[in-house]
Formats: sequence, structure tokens, C-alpha cells
Amino acid sequence: MAATISQNLPRTFYKLAPKWACKVCDLGSRELALNKNWSSKEPIYKIAYMMAGMFASTENIAEQMCNLSSEVIFNSETGQMWIYEHRQSDSLPKSTADSQRLYDFVRVLVTKWFARDEANYLLEHSHITTCFFVWYFTTPDLFYKDNVVKQTTRNGIQRIWTPLILDKKPKKESVQSVPKKDVKLATTTDPLLPKQQSQQAQLRQDIQDLIANYTSASIEWDDPLRVHLLVSECLTGGTELSIKQTKKLQNRYNDYTKLTEKINKTLGKIRKVEAANAKLALPAPPTSNSASEPDKLGPIPDSPPELIRRNAECSGCATNQANQEAHIGGCLPEEDEEVPDSWEDL
Repeated sequence: MAATISQNLPRTFYKLAPKWACKVCDLGSRELALNKNWSSKEPIYKIAYMMAGMFASTENIAEQMCNLSSEVIFNSETGQMWIYEHRQSDSLPKSTADSQRLYDFVRVLVTKWFARDEANYLLEHSHITTCFFVWYFTTPDLFYKDNVVKQTTRNGIQRIWTPLILDKKPKKESVQSVPKKDVKLATTTDPLLPKQQSQQAQLRQDIQDLIANYTSASIEWDDPLRVHLLVSECLTGGTELSIKQTKKLQNRYNDYTKLTEKINKTLGKIRKVEAANAKLALPAPPTSNSASEPDKLGPIPDSPPELIRRNAECSGCATNQANQEAHIGGCLPEEDEEVPDSWEDL
């Protein structure tokens, strides 16, 4: 079912964008979703709080979004993706068809990534939800897809912002087959990872012990947003924690979030290397025993042999020759085998 698009999308976008921008204190911070100014009952701020929290807690977000639709194009080399064609003046859809493509993608994202009640709320305000999606990923210096920096004498160290969403559909480049030589698999190791994971487990236990009086259930650490909301309730007077325990909980949680971000970056690099190695480490083609003994096959012919159909009778069988060498390349078993149209079908 196609999502209903707004004919006044540009006007709505430019009306909402300044309101979201004035609430962001630190551009480029993935913690902007936790800004208390966004925690409001007004749809424009409540939707921003919900969606930014989901985006900030999602690892490898480009790959995850590409899995939502077959029309999305992902460039693994640059880490960028294409969803719809942009206008020349801004990042809004260029045509009605592009608007429909954008609305449909956001609808699928909301349905797949959010719980039912949250998804229904976001879809009720689909125009605000779509505008925030565009604003979040296309506003310069807001969402950084990587950690690339540059250093100058005047401005010092600055982070380079690269848009996650491409403005134009990338052209398919012709890939030429080049004979491969020795393929070297990439490796990545981080000796600090085991120690960091051990520290992460200890911090989780400390936090669990501090809020044990508030909840007896174990914390769902796989959902960073829920963990944050639970800790926030404890810090804002939701439990009978002393001032000393509150400060301890705040310090433990801050250490945990910083350490978890480092671990996630390391694991992301390892997964990328493993995926690249999986593409390079292709199985070697089987070798025939007869190929190792070329002298028994006779001299190499001057011209390439003609192709023989599978159902044709070989010359060795026709003359009833007992010599097995006469049948080489002549008799092929009849198999119901599908021939792929292209290498991509393999």
C-alpha cells in the first residue's frame, strides 16, 4: 500500500526544520536524541525524540536501511546510499514519483523498526516523520556516517561531514574482468577488545546492582534507548537512591556509553573485514586428473575444437573403439541443469 504524500512537502519541511535546529545544542553529537528539550507531547518534538533515538542506537545504519527496500542502492566503497532523486536547490524530492518513493521508504522503516504503538503514532503524522527523516540525514554537520577529520593551521582539527544519502542515482559502471593474482586477505585485530568487553560486563553489573531496588528484572542491554530511559528515571527521583548512589550511577552509565561506542566501532570494522574476505576467498575450480598428464592427450590442435552438443554421439562410441582415450571430451552425461543468464545468478 502506497503512502499518502503531501503536496506541500517543501513548505512543511522549511517550517519544521528551524524548530528542530534550535533544539540541537551540539551538531554532530549522536546524543542529540537525548536532549530533554525534545521530550515533549507536541508531535514535532516527540517524533524527533523517537526517531533520533532509534537512528543513534542503530549500528551500520546504511546497510540496515538498504535491506528495507530493493529499490535502494548502496555503495559499499563510500558507505552512501540512494533513495530518491533530489532537487538541485535542496535535499527534497525532485518529482512526485520521488516523493512517493521517499514516503514509501519511510513508511517501511517505521513499520519494521518501531513497536506497533510507536509506529502507528509516527504514521499518523507521516508528513512530520518524513520531513524529520530528510532533515536528520541531509543537514550538514548533524549526522556523521564516519569519523574522518582534517587539520588546518587556522581552524585546527575539524570533522568532515559527508552526506549519507546521495542526491543523484549512481550510474552502473561497467566491470571488466581482470585476471586475479595472489589475493591477500585483509586482517584486523584489536588487542584492547577483550579487555573492553570485560570492563563493559563489569559496568553492566554495577548499574544492575544500583537499580536493583527499582526493578528486579534484568536490563535489556541490546536496546540502548530503553536502557537510557530506565537510568534517566532512576536519576530523576524515580528510586530511593541517595545522592552518593545517584552520582555513582551517573558516572557508571557515562563510562558505559563511551566504552560501548568504542566496542561497537571495533566490531563494525571486524565485520567489514570479514565480509570483504568472504568475497575474496572464493573456492578454487576443480582440476581434472587428466590435465596433470598432458602428454597422454596427444599434441595440441592448431585450431580450437568445435563444441559438441550433449545429446550428440562421440566419435569413439560411433567406431566402437575400446581405447578409453578416444572418448575423452566426446561423451557428456545428460543433465537437467539450468544455465544462468549472467554471473550474478551464481
